[in-house]
Amino acid sequence: MNQNTKEFTNNKNNKNNKNNKNNKNNKNNKNNKNNKNNKNNNKKIILKQINEKNSSSSNSPLFKTHHPTLGDHTYIIENPDAFEILTKPYLVGADLGFAAQKSSQDFLRKAFEICPEFSQGTFTQVAEVVPLAGALYYRVRDAFREVFHHSLRQCFVGAKRKYNPKLKKWETALSYLNFEALPKNPIILIGDTIATGGTIIEILKILLSRAPDTRAILVYSIAGSKIGAQKLHKLEKEIGIPIYSFFSNALFGVAKNGTDMTWLHPDTICTNAQRISAIQKYGKKLASEWCSVWDWGERAKDPETHLSMVLKRIEKDVNQIEEKETQEILLEFKEKAKTYLKKRRAKLKNNQEN
Repeated sequence: MNQNTKEFTNNKNNKNNKNNKNNKNNKNNKNNKNNKNNKNNNKKIILKQINEKNSSSSNSPLFKTHHPTLGDHTYIIENPDAFEILTKPYLVGADLGFAAQKSSQDFLRKAFEICPEFSQGTFTQVAEVVPLAGALYYRVRDAFREVFHHSLRQCFVGAKRKYNPKLKKWETALSYLNFEALPKNPIILIGDTIATGGTIIEILKILLSRAPDTRAILVYSIAGSKIGAQKLHKLEKEIGIPIYSFFSNALFGVAKNGTDMTWLHPDTICTNAQRISAIQKYGKKLASEWCSVWDWGERAKDPETHLSMVLKRIEKDVNQIEEKETQEILLEFKEKAKTYLKKRRAKLKNNQEN
């Protein structure tokens, strides 16, 4: 206290040097802060595989990220079912739902092994927060029943992203809240696509305003970004509650439009094996330009519209891209998309009928 008071007094008495000294101190503080942030940002993100003891899914290795901006609770799951979703834009309907549920089951098994709050909790404490409506199609509730043979409490939040042209950024509008099933000392599960991370942060803040006694938050994203992961870690530090973030197959870089997450974006983090596999599926051109998950909500809720958009994009790129490898991939995607679209437009049929 004495040192601070003395410094303040000296600054007040030396009026001629006040502005220079303040400017110098502010500049030094700003430079030190920027240097620290730049130093952290420039550090390479390291992925280290975790040797799982009880996991039955040996074909989906788990990696922990090591970087100051991601903390100690950020993971990447190389899940084959999620990889299908992220490399087959024509995958819709029941096939998309089954793949999403299987990847959610894998998430739950790994989270149970990694997160002590989860493995030591009770069924009464565990609740899912469902951002409407895209998160419904992660099928976390069905996955939970399959893994643990119990039902899962569910809370619902109506959330929609809107682009504000004046502020030139995406904003989240929350239109519906239902936390009737929220227990005391909850362990929260939430599955959703995470691009800029703004929506999930807003949802978690609303949750915490109703449940400040939350024990832990477990997040799963089939398509999630590095920016989103960093925001989750920042929130974790602010609230002092562990947030375990699991991302399937990669931490994606986000395009300037604030939505597209591509495999070959400069900021995308994944293993070399995953990158090579993605290039084999997409080719370098499409892996650099096409969003890995497309519009998840539209893809899950309105398969016909999604497939029509895929076919429209294919027609556009076929006429503009001359590279043979990409042309072949586009034609393959076209045939698959048309097949799925035909199935979607077929008459209803009860497959259990003789």
